[in-house]
Amino acid sequence: MASDTEHALKRRALGMILRPIARFCLRHGLTIQDFTELGKVALVEAAERTIAATEQKANSSRISVVTGLQRREVNRIRENGAAVESIPLNLAGRVLGQWEQDPRFTNKDKSPSVLECSSPNSRFHELVRAVTRNVNPASVLAELQRMGAIEISARGARLLKRGGDFSQDRLGATELLAKDIETLTECVEENIAPGSHGGNLHIRTEYDNIYLKDLPKVRQWLMDRGKEFHRSAREFLAMHDKDVTPAADPHEPAGGKVQLQAFSLITSPSRQ
Repeated sequence: MASDTEHALKRRALGMILRPIARFCLRHGLTIQDFTELGKVALVEAAERTIAATEQKANSSRISVVTGLQRREVNRIRENGAAVESIPLNLAGRVLGQWEQDPRFTNKDKSPSVLECSSPNSRFHELVRAVTRNVNPASVLAELQRMGAIEISARGARLLKRGGDFSQDRLGATELLAKDIETLTECVEENIAPGSHGGNLHIRTEYDNIYLKDLPKVRQWLMDRGKEFHRSAREFLAMHDKDVTPAADPHEPAGGKVQLQAFSLITSPSRQ
């Protein structure tokens, strides 16, 4: 059992994490009813995943004990299903990344090829099947088009948006925000865990008296350098990814996951 002091520290940490989420709610007209209901749903979903990971049955009684929710509330949430509709952002990013890095789908200058996409045997369908066989390639094609990541012409699908760039897609950007929060939380938890050697990158740079006339220049510099850094990171990681660079030994174990995030925020005094 955690000590009272440890529990108080965890509550304090939770309070700090919730403050920006509360501000998000206020900016977008979400009330305490929305906050509470979706919080319950998130707890139930997290409990189901956590219990399932231990290979135990995630029944309502067990979920009730873990979350503190009454069993009838757990049953109601599980019967109604998730209140938040999810889109396959992670899958979309993996497909775009494969398209950028896999020599089968790039030109001699390493730029992404235009991929014929009109039939089940097309190169685009081959691309998707290189990433997953659990999702219909036609569905992935439609999702990438909805996101504005590709353009379809008589020649086929042409990549417009580099892997991981979802800034102009409202649904994608919101899911990316959720994934950023989840990944950053796990990163920090691992870094501060007892016996940890701080092996995850967690860096923040902040200046608070930048000349206003230079803000557009600073914004563009950060955008350009950030994209360049991620492009280099994808090229490096692709060399170590089994799907993109098969090892000489087909039985070489793989499955390690690497996540790298970057974002910037520039504000004028009127917004601070």
